[in-house]
Amino acid sequence: METTPTSRSARRSAGERRFHIGLIVGSLAGRMDEGRALFSFEATDEMEPVNGAGTIALQDGRLILTLLFHFGDEFTFECELV
Repeated sequence: METTPTSRSARRSAGERRFHIGLIVGSLAGRMDEGRALFSFEATDEMEPVNGAGTIALQDGRLILTLLFHFGDEFTFECELV
């Protein structure tokens, strides 16, 4: 089922956060490194388990989120506060 891309994040514990981007739902944990966050994630994408790594950086007032699926695709999202 396709939906309008949206992202939500909620803190679960120290260093771990939940996220929901379109049909991808999961948790991530990471750290800050030279002005960006580096993280690993475990999630489901259309009910299929997926995992990988990613980055989050702030550029020109927009949050740039990149997800790198293990043995799979790479997705980049430009996020803005609405």
